[in-house]
Amino acid sequence: IGGEALPLDLYESAIEKCATARQWEHGLALLHEAPERSVEVSPYMYAMAMRACQNTEEWMELWRRAIDLLFVDMPRRHVRANTQVYDAALFAQPKQTWQRGAELLDDLRCTAVEPGTSSYSLFLNACRQNRFWERAFSTLADMKRLGVKLDANTYATAISACTKHTQLLLPWKRALLLFDE
Repeated sequence: IGGEALPLDLYESAIEKCATARQWEHGLALLHEAPERSVEVSPYMYAMAMRACQNTEEWMELWRRAIDLLFVDMPRRHVRANTQVYDAALFAQPKQTWQRGAELLDDLRCTAVEPGTSSYSLFLNACRQNRFWERAFSTLADMKRLGVKLDANTYATAISACTKHTQLLLPWKRALLLFDE
């Protein structure tokens, strides 16, 4: 990194490529370099930087960095988070931090931006990974109450949360009731 500043779209593309290649160090360096080179940072740049922080050996530490980007760095730079940024944070979360995912979803609900199907689906996946079928079904109920579109993936993820509970009849009865809707 160095030399002349790149246009915004090139910064976004470069950070996206860093995310794809799991080069979080370079992605974060580009994100922090942009304002120093008079390039206005975008929510997309933050989303891609957060995605670069996932699935690495330093996952928990990088998750904390991703959360700092969302709650410290973005407000400091007056960049408004959008659904794409929250989705990136939800996507990057380690499975052990599902409670933080619930807080992120609640925080997103408190902003002027409503969470969409993708945000809820990412949280449902965390419920599935942690075998929290009750929370998965209460999230589905919230989605219906709020008028969020439920798609096949949403239902499949919620039903999948029941698969580890084959000895319990209640989760399966609840899952089967989904087909009556």
